[in-house]
Amino acid sequence: MTQRRNLSVLAALVLVAVMASGCTFYGKLKARDKLNKGVTAYSNKEYTEAEAFFKEAVKYDPELLHAWLYLATTYRVQVPPIKTDEGVAMANKAIAAFEDVLKVDPKNENAMASIAGLYVSPLEDRDKAREWQRKRMELDPKNPEPLYYSATLDWQEVYEKTGQTGESVESLTDEEKTQLNAKVDDGVSLLNQALKIKPDYTDAMQYLNLLYREKAKLTSDADEKKKWLREADGLALNAIAVKRKAEEEAEKQRRMLKTTSEK
Repeated sequence: MTQRRNLSVLAALVLVAVMASGCTFYGKLKARDKLNKGVTAYSNKEYTEAEAFFKEAVKYDPELLHAWLYLATTYRVQVPPIKTDEGVAMANKAIAAFEDVLKVDPKNENAMASIAGLYVSPLEDRDKAREWQRKRMELDPKNPEPLYYSATLDWQEVYEKTGQTGESVESLTDEEKTQLNAKVDDGVSLLNQALKIKPDYTDAMQYLNLLYREKAKLTSDADEKKKWLREADGLALNAIAVKRKAEEEAEKQRRMLKTTSEK
């Protein structure tokens, strides 16, 4: 009798497990179907419809990373280039969605980079942007991009205070100049780290050139000003040379591939 009861319990447990497995499998199939429909709508720029499909997809399968990514990206692409109330609201929705991506995949660098970018524009919160770039650095110390983007934030902040030709420097206090110089030094350090990782990083060279020009603006010493401008000019020319060399190499490779395919 006891043995029969045990067998009945075991059979019931097996049945429950099979049913649960079936439900999970069905849910994943439905999620994939909704994801595919959402991708089609997204490709056709039918964002409202795409959003609905992606939301259904993650409802059926909360672990479906691509659905979360597409949902967040659907919000991001609707953020206008000019700051508006609607754009800010959409940017915040996108950030929340990318944070949901990170709950599924905590090391998703695309999500981190997107959040950082949204904090730059349209939200104009550089501190938050830096925070997310730091997370990218911690995730992958060999990636020069977050170093570069953090340095561009330093340059933007200083440039806004000094003016295009340095016309605003005279109105700055000594304390403000010291703070701006520290910001420039931080940017220079970040870009030098980026160039150590990727020596042919021409964008980093160009911003290092711009930061050196900020150093020139902030000093009242004529010789030091000349030194920084000379350094900046050298970097600008070097960046052009490196970029030209890369383009020539790419063209050479393209021709080789074309020749090979024609044989």
